[in-house]
Amino acid sequence: MNDFFKKKWIITQIILAIFVPIGTGNLVHKNRPSHGLALNCDGEKKFIFSDGTVCNVCKNDLIYLPKNSNYEIETAIPGDTWCSLDCRKQRYVETP
Repeated sequence: MNDFFKKKWIITQIILAIFVPIGTGNLVHKNRPSHGLALNCDGEKKFIFSDGTVCNVCKNDLIYLPKNSNYEIETAIPGDTWCSLDCRKQRYVETP
């Protein structure tokens, strides 16, 4: 994950941008195929990663989801919607 923050990412193609209504979507994710960003549009969710890291995500928070990560999502406060961006084809340049 540290490599993600050490580079300047330039997204060249968004493979998937989806609207996920409340009560839908996968709650368990294993071996994520790509780096991704999820925008939580409403409510509160808890992302629990396999290494024990817990990220509490509130309304309008953006969360980075590392490639090859395993995590579960728990809903703390139901929300209307949230969106997910899946960036499979990305290029990056080193930051100074």
